[in-house]
Amino acid sequence: MPGLKPEHAEILIECRRRMIALETDPNPSPWKTWEVSARLEQAKHGPFFSVPDWFKTKADHMRMRYLRAIADLEAAGLLVTYRRWERKLTAIRLTDVGLALSCELATQTETPVGEGW
Repeated sequence: MPGLKPEHAEILIECRRRMIALETDPNPSPWKTWEVSARLEQAKHGPFFSVPDWFKTKADHMRMRYLRAIADLEAAGLLVTYRRWERKLTAIRLTDVGLALSCELATQTETPVGEGW
């Protein structure tokens, strides 16, 4: 994707990290119905998304920057968004192209995402 901004790279790398964590984490116990349903939803649509949880910022201008970057990445075909009840952004997952690009970006990144800002 030409003109890749820092927040684009951060989103791709963090989404990849969370998708891997989701695949490798053990499944919750069946009696924990709330956790099981959340896990099934994430397995289908990708990791739940929240700017404060993913990027450790509560600043509204940064939240909007990340949401605009997600819209750019979705338009470029690098990720797919999911909105529960078609309203608020709930989860994102990488497409095959986005996953390949995030792997490439992760190998190029020397400092962990979120540090140095």
